[in-house]
Amino acid sequence: MRYLFLLCLSLLTFGCDGEDPTTGISWVNIPAGSFMMGSEHELDEQPIHQVTVQAFQMSETEVTVGQYRQCFEAGRCSEPSNEAEGGCTWSASPGDKEDHPINCVDWPEARTFAVWAGGDLPIEAQWEYAARGGEDFEYAGSDNVDEVAWYDENSQDSTQPVKTKRANGYGLYDMSGNVWEWTLDEWHDNYQGAPSEAETPWGNVPPCSPVCDDMSSWRVYRGGGWRSLARRLRVADRSSNNPVARNYDLGFRVRRTLP
Repeated sequence: MRYLFLLCLSLLTFGCDGEDPTTGISWVNIPAGSFMMGSEHELDEQPIHQVTVQAFQMSETEVTVGQYRQCFEAGRCSEPSNEAEGGCTWSASPGDKEDHPINCVDWPEARTFAVWAGGDLPIEAQWEYAARGGEDFEYAGSDNVDEVAWYDENSQDSTQPVKTKRANGYGLYDMSGNVWEWTLDEWHDNYQGAPSEAETPWGNVPPCSPVCDDMSSWRVYRGGGWRSLARRLRVADRSSNNPVARNYDLGFRVRRTLP
């Protein structure tokens, strides 16, 4: 234990990975760097542009039902929809989907959890950088989608437990597939005028005090979900929705600055 403590003290640049006892989140260190964001595949992924990234931390998995329950029981998060017939994973009491990603939560609910957990939703550029994992694959961790993702051809029409597919190069799971993931940014039709620094969100991001609230503009979500076609799981693919949307294949993960 003394060795682990000293090791963590020595990792001043990146902190120390591990599960937070309050939230249940395992934080993964994402190193600083730069990358070419976007692709030639779709017009909304252009122009390809260079983005610099400061080191930060990302949750190892999408936020699970069990992790969200911690925030709900702490009195900070509202109870999400539990329309089980449509595929919502939440239940009034702990059930058999505690290790599935939480879904059927809107953008303000996702942000409220993220702030309670000590961070926020990922900025879109941070999300894509983390999803690429320092690699050059079409999907997060592989060019073979079945190795890394739950999607319409293998999901059995449902979310699946997190960490049951292979991680990407940074040790992040389900960056492709399982559920789409809310990001902080407002939606733009392309990358004309996009920030060149990953720490700068694009568009208006109101403060949370302490509950987050903003219903004014559509927000970006990334990564594809359990009912998506494989092409929507590409690391460069983008989509958006009304911030009050609560979908069966839409959840989130969180990021934070280095402690």
